Amino acid sequence: MRTALGRSFPLFWLSFFILFLEIMAIRWMGIEMPTVRVFPNIIMMVILVATSAGLLSNNSKQEKFSLLKSPVLLWICGFFILGVLIAAPQLHLYEQSIHLSNQWLEIVSSVGFLFLAVISLFVIFIKLGTLLGPLFNDLPPLNAYATNLMGSIAGTATFSIISCFAAPPYIWLLIAGVILFIVSKKPLHLLLAFLFSALAFSFNHTSYWSPYSKLDVLPLKVNNPILTKDSFMVNSNNYYFHLAVNTFSTPLLRSFVSTIKKTDNNFASQLAKLYFTWLEIPYECAPCADSVLILGAGSGNDAAFALSQNVSHIDAVEIDPIICNFGKTKHPNHPYLDKRVSLHNEDARTFLRYAKNKYDLIEFAFLDPGSTLCSSSFLRVDSYVYTEESIMAVLRCLKPQGLASIAFAPDQQNNITAKIYNTIKAAWGRPPITIINKSRKDVLLLFGPGLSEEKVASIIKNSPDLGIWTPSVKQISAPAVTDQWPFLYTFFDNNAVALYLAILFALVILPALVIFMSQKKDGNIYETGNMFLLGLAFMLIETKSIVQLSLLFGATWIVSAAVIAMVLFLALVANLIVQKNKQMPLQYLYAVLTLAIFFDYFFSVPQATDWHPLLMTFISILITCLPILFSGMIFSTCFRNAKNPSSYLVHPAK
Repeated sequence: MRTALGRSFPLFWLSFFILFLEIMAIRWMGIEMPTVRVFPNIIMMVILVATSAGLLSNNSKQEKFSLLKSPVLLWICGFFILGVLIAAPQLHLYEQSIHLSNQWLEIVSSVGFLFLAVISLFVIFIKLGTLLGPLFNDLPPLNAYATNLMGSIAGTATFSIISCFAAPPYIWLLIAGVILFIVSKKPLHLLLAFLFSALAFSFNHTSYWSPYSKLDVLPLKVNNPILTKDSFMVNSNNYYFHLAVNTFSTPLLRSFVSTIKKTDNNFASQLAKLYFTWLEIPYECAPCADSVLILGAGSGNDAAFALSQNVSHIDAVEIDPIICNFGKTKHPNHPYLDKRVSLHNEDARTFLRYAKNKYDLIEFAFLDPGSTLCSSSFLRVDSYVYTEESIMAVLRCLKPQGLASIAFAPDQQNNITAKIYNTIKAAWGRPPITIINKSRKDVLLLFGPGLSEEKVASIIKNSPDLGIWTPSVKQISAPAVTDQWPFLYTFFDNNAVALYLAILFALVILPALVIFMSQKKDGNIYETGNMFLLGLAFMLIETKSIVQLSLLFGATWIVSAAVIAMVLFLALVANLIVQKNKQMPLQYLYAVLTLAIFFDYFFSVPQATDWHPLLMTFISILITCLPILFSGMIFSTCFRNAKNPSSYLVHPAK
């Protein structure tokens, strides 16, 4: 027993290290490198292929990767990746400062960074795969697989926990260094990890690393005494996110807005003018604004302005705990400390699903308009907020004369504006009134039973900078966004698709084909094909689960990590079931899997429910993840009977 335990120990810690390092790479690269956000799952797929190559090299008679055994080369690759993560945001700031108009220059530089980082990842994870294979083959297949899964779960859980406590990257590197030392027993590796950590600290120790994004608080450079020196600007993932400014009563606010001229080139001044204009309009249009719900409340500007309007109660919903804290400690007005404000640190759709109160005014603030995740990303923090079902949930929460507003920052000619417009129209049964700022690319959409066209017309008449927007003939056909397809920002451009496919082929498909063909020479083509298709289906179910459970908890990084941990846990449970039951007929398992997929296909998270949140969560996770359990049982059964088991452990989670 001790011998078996002793052999399991290094496998556990190496599996821990691989998963910890993988999730660290996915999150850190996704934050600092916008190109990675344009290519979702690219880092995970690259690591999968590289680890597979390392595992397969252990079952080959030829030493294919002998050049990669040098620890010096591995640390050089790690230094390259760290250098890219430090240089990428600096390059972005440089591009902003010189206002590059050559889009292709930006693309080439971004893709170049991506290839440099990916090649380095390949080298590192091929080496880790070569280390994992012998440890895996030293134990019975299912025992080794269980140990691998337990280590992977521990690595995922550790990274998730430290992220929940807003640990920055230099802490990630320190923990990775300690785990590497446990695996290698070489103090030099620990020392080098400390040096890497110190380098990371020196470049971004002033940033706040929330569970969802990297936040930088910058002083607001506006030569206007009204805003006060305590006002600030927040950057999210190196892009402008929002302002947090001193908010005041309507007469003083109008006086401030009138002092900002169109010729004022100060970025912050123009943003503050626009922001205050949009803050005031919903209150001018609403028949009553005694109770207010703010979705995406941010650092507290909307809540501070609502307090200046003498409202009785405000429910402020903000998903990021660090930003919530800004509203308590940093915002000039400290709005979240006011007794009239109830702050809810949760996802907007989650709040709407269980909301019991009715409101005079519901405001969609600027919920992540292009900042936390770049606009090219498929699934964003706010993906499910602008869907037909979400609008219907908002209408349900309005009083008989209530009003809702959506502030957004796309160009009026952008199809995103048309999509939101058509989504409201589909949910409400009539089109919203859409106000535009003629000098900027911003819109404000108004809808709800209390909407008065006369009040809006009066506001437009007295504000020469404002106008009414209506969609063009082409924009009328823009599809409404639903929970079944919540990708508001996804558009298909032929050049972009071609570039995406080319990079996908070069970084993932071609290396995977080389690995697959190397197995064909060993005469295991049927076995390899079967395990390949099982792994492919497993990844599709995992991705689908992330998307579906994002509707339940919010489309955040934490949800992705939780789903990965759940997949690993269910794979472990499936493996234990197969270990206890030697006779597991595959035809029955496939039949039950088909039934589970059938239930999952027809299940959808309701827009509103009277069920207790814990019960709703349990049922949703159960139905969503059951296919993972049964597919894991099929995989473990096939895995137990494979001739070279470690050849099919293509990923620590599979």
